Amino acid sequence: MAWFWLSVSIIAEVLATLALKASGGFTKHGFTFLAVIGYMFALLGLSKVIQVLPVATTYAIWSGAGLALISIASYYVFGQQLHLKEILGITLILSGIIVIRIVN
Repeated sequence: MAWFWLSVSIIAEVLATLALKASGGFTKHGFTFLAVIGYMFALLGLSKVIQVLPVATTYAIWSGAGLALISIASYYVFGQQLHLKEILGITLILSGIIVIRIVN
């Protein structure tokens, strides 16, 4: 169940971050509300996971997967560019997450 909650937490964090960008500095209230609710779900899921998995492992996967997914989502949603250095960095992060998942 911990891995389910970690997945929910990552997805909520990514959606909240997209909403935060779309909120225009909290000037668009609908997106601001979505960002706040998304971060609440992200932290709720994260709090459930750290009851079972080590904090370091949980946070490494949560932050790494969130960073990789938000970078990819920002490319498609907002047209932000990903250069070779960013793609290489995301690949290394995802590789690290796979290694952590295999070990645990």
